[in-house]
Amino acid sequence: MGINITTVKRRRDTQRSFLAWYKMGDGRQPWRLSWYTDDVNPPADAIHQLEEESGSDKFRNFFAVERRSDLSPKEFTLDLYVHCRRGRSVTIGRPSWWIPETCKKSVSKEWKECPYVWFAQNRPARELDAPFDAQDPTFIAALRHTIEDIGGADAIDGEPNVPEAALLRKLAHHYRALIAKNSKAGSPARGRS
Repeated sequence: MGINITTVKRRRDTQRSFLAWYKMGDGRQPWRLSWYTDDVNPPADAIHQLEEESGSDKFRNFFAVERRSDLSPKEFTLDLYVHCRRGRSVTIGRPSWWIPETCKKSVSKEWKECPYVWFAQNRPARELDAPFDAQDPTFIAALRHTIEDIGGADAIDGEPNVPEAALLRKLAHHYRALIAKNSKAGSPARGRS
């Protein structure tokens, strides 16, 4: 339930690929997922709390979660719009990285399943290194295949905000398959290993 606004900018050519990040094993930088299927506004009571604390009701991004610990101000979060086309077929909106800053708890009945609303109000003061290039077309295609494999847009709601090993393995498998397919077809591989 977030708004897809990029809050972390970095030159794409200097970012590592998803596969390079994945191959780092235990040393890889952790990250979280925030996905949404509808563009909505955050609950009014959470915005009011944000304004009381910070002096402003303006924010760059938000995402509501079941538990406060589902997102972290110490880790990048991959913001992702997922649209169900038919059955398990999905379209992925332009993924972007953001860093949650502050969490407010809503008491609104409409938000009772996900009452903790994380906001980001500012751009980072310095350029930060995201875990990998989330706008790499091969990553986006591999992510789409992975979401379709697990059951489509409805199934992604069952996934935790911290990507589990099985999901990451499946994503790496699809990423490698797309690189192999592109090199067999003679087209330049967009993904990087």
